[in-house]
Formats: sequence, C-alpha cells, structure tokens
Amino acid sequence: MIALVPFEEPGDIGFVYFIQCENTGPIKIGFTKDIKKRFYGMQTGNPFKLNMLFNYRANRQTEEMFHEWFRDVNVRGEWFWPTPKLLEMIEECKAWEKDRVYKDPISHSDDLMTKRQWLSLVRYRKSCR
Repeated sequence: MIALVPFEEPGDIGFVYFIQCENTGPIKIGFTKDIKKRFYGMQTGNPFKLNMLFNYRANRQTEEMFHEWFRDVNVRGEWFWPTPKLLEMIEECKAWEKDRVYKDPISHSDDLMTKRQWLSLVRYRKSCR
C-alpha cells in the first residue's frame, strides 16, 4: 500500500500526473496547476502520441516523493522508464483515488465520505435546486 500525501496538506496544490510517450515509452511524472494546458502543451511539442495514464489533486511534495522513489529508473529530468514497479504504483494510485475521503462540501461537517459518495451528494443537491 502506498502512503500518498493528501492534497489537504500544506504546499502548492495542483495535479500530479503520469504521461506516457506512446504505449511503451518513458513516463513523465510531473506537477501542474492546469492539467489540460500542460498536456496539450506537451503534445504540441512532441512528435509522438502522449497518453495521460493518470492525474489527481496533490501537492508538489507528492511529485518530488515519486521522483525520489523512482530515481533508479530515471531517463532524464522528470521522465522515467515504464518498469513493472512504476506501472503497478500508478494502478495503486488509481485505486487509492477511487476511495479518497472527502468532507461534505455543503455542510462542512466532519462526516467523511468516499469520492463516489461525495459526487453523488453533489449531484443530488444540484438536482434539488
């Protein structure tokens, strides 16, 4: 199990992302405030198709933690070889994100809920307006 730094902790809040060059190429582990702008900017300057493997809300320290964990498979800069260990970690992040816990966005109570529950509650409350 991977202990990820929750996005509620101090630091720059944005997105940590994993973008792969083609289907088998290196994977960029990066951080940005604007995920769409970053992805399309990278694709424009790259002759190969890029694939967004995963992204989620986090802080810059989380990105730095991933860089440290995978420094032994670093290609250059923020690009890493797609080892089974790295690909497995990305899958764990996806599973972890599905079960991330959120506070009620309306009442701000201390009741916690999963992302799925939170989205259902938000949709329900919007439909009641």
